[in-house]
Amino acid sequence: LGKWAIGEGLIYSVDNIKINDNKKELEDFIINNRAKLTIGVDLGTIHPSAFILVAKVKNTYYVMEEYYKQKVAPSELAKDLVKFYNDCIDKYGYYNIDIKYDHAAAWFATEFCLINKTITLQKAKKDVLKGIMNIEHKINNGNLVISNNCKNLINELNGYSWDEKNDNSPIKLNDDACDALRYAIFSNDYD
Repeated sequence: LGKWAIGEGLIYSVDNIKINDNKKELEDFIINNRAKLTIGVDLGTIHPSAFILVAKVKNTYYVMEEYYKQKVAPSELAKDLVKFYNDCIDKYGYYNIDIKYDHAAAWFATEFCLINKTITLQKAKKDVLKGIMNIEHKINNGNLVISNNCKNLINELNGYSWDEKNDNSPIKLNDDACDALRYAIFSNDYD
């Protein structure tokens, strides 16, 4: 992974991340290519909660939408995910989108099932190091494109760093959108 070679402990080679400035063109591309859509969900009680919608076309992932809020009650968070899911279905014309969530937050699955009876949550693959290597590989090969409207994810990626005290872990601060991205892509690649 070459974690210290990237510079000042940053996890990803942020200079290699492709940012797309034409959201409408990107949306049309996703719709026309019948991409596989996945929402990654990282849940926070103290930290923000993040939902990231990724679209996979061939070997490339396109980050299309994000939700990022702090201090949201569990019932409201569940409602927000149902709305985010339905909005994505309406916008992209899909009838099904996978949702990969952080199953360490068992409270959320319970809350989500109380509010929703039709959308299924799937446990995310959570191997941190393998997931990070998977994302870094995509970045370095030009296989990750992020819509410029995903401001929180872009901000987090620019500061996502290794914890100097724990050699194999990222700093657990301002990493919520990065975790949601990892859940969506890594889980999708290894289903």
